[in-house]
Formats: sequence, C-alpha cells, structure tokens
Amino acid sequence: MNSTTAARALDSCASKPCCSMDQSIAKISPDFWIAAALGSIGLSLMLKLNGKRDDSRFVGDWAAPFLLLGVYTKLVKLEQRSPALEGSRTQIL
Repeated sequence: MNSTTAARALDSCASKPCCSMDQSIAKISPDFWIAAALGSIGLSLMLKLNGKRDDSRFVGDWAAPFLLLGVYTKLVKLEQRSPALEGSRTQIL
C-alpha cells in the first residue's frame, strides 16, 4: 500500500463508527478513568471487608478496563494534537 492509498484510508476513517467513538472518548479526561479505577479498588475493598467476596471480585475487576480506557484516551488525544503521529501512522499502513 503506497502512502497515497494509506492517506485516503485515513481520510475515510471520519465516516466510520470507530472515529466517532475516538472523538467521544477524547472528550473525557484520562484523570477520570484513573479516579474510576481507584474508586473501584476502594469499593472492592469495602465490599471485601463487609464479607461480600464475590461482589468484591466483580467490582475489583473493573480497575484494569478503566486504566486501559485512560491510556486509550491519552493516545487518542495525542493523535489528535500531533500531525506528526498521523504521518507515522500512514507509514505503518
């Protein structure tokens, strides 16, 4: 795939659902996701101390996806701010 074809593929991305999702996620601060992860860990601890072991594990499992969403949000924001990253993305394709 040459760079012109790759550039056209990136331009057509605006009409895809993944790009609208990227734009929606970029509106949320990565700090929110970190706070959500810490909150789920705290809630998990409280549930564990109250003897609700299964509920504690369920809520505790939320921390990793929240942290991944924070990293994803940060990457989306960096990509939107830096045109140099878009050029490197074109080269990868």
